[in-house]
Amino acid sequence: MIFYFSGTGNSFYAASCLASAQKDNLISIAAAMSDMQQSLEYFVEEGGGIGIVYPVHAWAPPQIVLDFIRKINIGGNRPYVFSVATCGSEEGLSTRILRKALKERNINLDSAFTLVMPNNYLFGIDVDSQDVAAHKLRMADEKLITINEKIADKQ
Repeated sequence: MIFYFSGTGNSFYAASCLASAQKDNLISIAAAMSDMQQSLEYFVEEGGGIGIVYPVHAWAPPQIVLDFIRKINIGGNRPYVFSVATCGSEEGLSTRILRKALKERNINLDSAFTLVMPNNYLFGIDVDSQDVAAHKLRMADEKLITINEKIADKQ
């Protein structure tokens, strides 16, 4: 299972690439949260994994991602858990905050990856030029290959 939240499409793109390569289900965090259930139940088969893909918002995971983690219940086998934080340049404290939220739910974050994508934060800084954005996208595609290999090997 690969859970994702995406505001502008960068995280959706990354999550889609991962789900396709891993032959895994892609689940929208926003859609799951819109059901307004008290808890969200997911079952992990033997050898299964859980991925969480999200954009960095102010050097942290978006609040909806943290709220989602507070509501999930994982049944079945202990999953391999990984995260991918998409960002314009750096992830700040995103992984640390996500790891803590997962730990509070007795879920261990096994691997965490950062994927630099075109900067689309409009307040306070300029967005990337078309050339810079194109370069970042090419580099992101290369890094997604490496991330997929590491996830497949549960590294």
